[in-house]
Amino acid sequence: MAAVTPNPKTKLVSILLLLSSPSFAADYIAPPMVNIPAGSFTMGSDIGNKRVGPVHKVDITAFQLAKYHVTVNEFKKFVEDTSYEVPATCNDYIGENWMNGPDVEGTASWQNNKHLFSDFQPVTCVRYIDAVAYANWLSEKTGKPYRLPTEQEWEYATKANTTSRFFWGDDPDLTQACEYGNFPDNYGEYFPNQQYGASYVGFWGYTKCNDYEPYTTLVGMYRANPFGLYDMVGNASDMTASCYMERYGVSGRNSQKIDQCEMIVHRGFGWHSPPKPHYEKWRIDKYTPFDGVAFRLASDEVNDEIDVTTAEFEKQLAEAQSQRRLTRPIIPTAPSHVYVKSVGIG
Repeated sequence: MAAVTPNPKTKLVSILLLLSSPSFAADYIAPPMVNIPAGSFTMGSDIGNKRVGPVHKVDITAFQLAKYHVTVNEFKKFVEDTSYEVPATCNDYIGENWMNGPDVEGTASWQNNKHLFSDFQPVTCVRYIDAVAYANWLSEKTGKPYRLPTEQEWEYATKANTTSRFFWGDDPDLTQACEYGNFPDNYGEYFPNQQYGASYVGFWGYTKCNDYEPYTTLVGMYRANPFGLYDMVGNASDMTASCYMERYGVSGRNSQKIDQCEMIVHRGFGWHSPPKPHYEKWRIDKYTPFDGVAFRLASDEVNDEIDVTTAEFEKQLAEAQSQRRLTRPIIPTAPSHVYVKSVGIG
């Protein structure tokens, strides 16, 4: 008797029925991944900060990178399944001088901080070691090897074969930035000023555009880069699996192994930082949770397979995004002109 070949349409219907069933409740969520092609690019810059030089060529093998940051929703599955604990020592303080507040230990956590209003926001207030633990757990759950991207992979994927200052162009006046990321903008100036007395004026300025968010928001709310990746800049910065070095070596690779350093590179910056060229980097401590620092996953397994949990996640994310667009706060509109009543004298 001849073997029966499964009908792809029948399989898809079965998956959709499974996902829509009230009894379906997967204990993990496989992130939407994007295939990043092999290639080479010019990394770093010899202009400005010495920490991003010297310029050098880097070859990248094909890999996958997550379309979005890992969200609170996804990380919550990990915690529920393993009883994993992240210390609630994250500092989410904002005051007149922004994050330069009282010298006290933070008490915020990944599930309870002042910028969190949706499970579809990037999970922040987690440490590098927590991100690695999550990646290892998800690898066991799915059978697919996940990890954090290297600094080289992040810059290559963000630039996406572009050579301009930003992947959307040079944008010297930053008139397009708010279409592609969540940065200090008109919203970012108005709400912190009203709530905390903080201002970007005299600090490092803000982009004269509206991204409609004052702080961290849901993933995927802005336009993707040419590779189809969201929030590579703005919203929350990305941890990488690379040690921080003041200067790149001639090979373009970090000489220290990741388990031998305390400071790692984070890229992309976030809602509190104006757009910076994609070669810019900064450092964070591996063992300290930071508000505004998130992570996304990478994988060496390149294919077009989609886990059954991924489609449902993107469906729920799209619904949450639509709801946020309908309910996000509105800033007052500035008057086009001011009427001044003339006062007679004498």
